[in-house]
Amino acid sequence: QIMTRESGGEVRVASVDGTIYQVAQDGPSELDRGAVLTGGERIRTAKGSGAVIELADGSRVEMNERSEIRVTAPTSVSCR
Repeated sequence: QIMTRESGGEVRVASVDGTIYQVAQDGPSELDRGAVLTGGERIRTAKGSGAVIELADGSRVEMNERSEIRVTAPTSVSCR
């Protein structure tokens, strides 16, 4: 689990190369650069895709193809 240093910040999609989806019970929906993740979301990159997720403290999580993270709170993510 990766935690940010600041509380009250936001987790956002900093960049996308290919396709990144928010995974939900009613099906996946594509996310764009700049999307804000508030907590409880699972996001996944597609085959041949990558993304960078930026945490509130400015640190970044790089996602390779077919990887998934879950935003566990507005300021933390867990990686699979």
